[in-house]
Amino acid sequence: MKFKIMFGFFIMLILISGCAKDTITAKAIGDLPVEKKLEVEANINSAEACADVVCGSNSRCGNGKCICNQGYRKCNGECILNQDCCTEDDCESSERCRNHTCIPDNCKLNEVVDPAKNECVCDDDSKYCAMQKKCIPKDNCCMHGDCESDYRCVPTSRLAVLCITSGKKQCKSVHPDRPESFFVDGVRYDVEINEFLQDSGINLDVNDINHVFAPDTVEKIGDNVNIYLDESQDVGGSCKDTD
Repeated sequence: MKFKIMFGFFIMLILISGCAKDTITAKAIGDLPVEKKLEVEANINSAEACADVVCGSNSRCGNGKCICNQGYRKCNGECILNQDCCTEDDCESSERCRNHTCIPDNCKLNEVVDPAKNECVCDDDSKYCAMQKKCIPKDNCCMHGDCESDYRCVPTSRLAVLCITSGKKQCKSVHPDRPESFFVDGVRYDVEINEFLQDSGINLDVNDINHVFAPDTVEKIGDNVNIYLDESQDVGGSCKDTD
């Protein structure tokens, strides 16, 4: 019996000795190396400074200030994804920033912006014509197959009466497929229409320089030389006899 008690006591000592080896002894901050001490103190100060700070989505508190998480950036008091737009400066010249997404600034004729897709689509009164690669009024023909035999489809288009002023005024009807040239005081101005816009504006090049303006806008294209859209007229879109 005495032997069993001694043996049990011996086993207990072994177990206690083993546990003592795994015991972690906490050190006071003053006993830590200088670098580690500064790190611990900084973490404590940061935690205390952030005690009453509440940060928004995609951000965290650091030293009492809200900072964006990795992959995000500041935009007007909130954190957005790095690839999202914050202002128009983050988008192409023909786009605007809405809800942190770049969308077309102005759609082409017969188009509107689809907020869900963030792109231009045909408006309710139009349909997409693959043959003409654009949106046209629903009642207009798209291809020759829409017409009766011996009739052909005249593509939907629009003419613009453009006027250039420089003391005198000269106006010409300009078709998107046929550039026109104006001469002002011996200087040639080649005008080519790129597209008509949904707001009745126009996108064109004058001597390879791009200009986008509304019907009631006078656009400067040279010294005392201006251009403006006098009127526009829809043409085509109907079936015409081939004879």
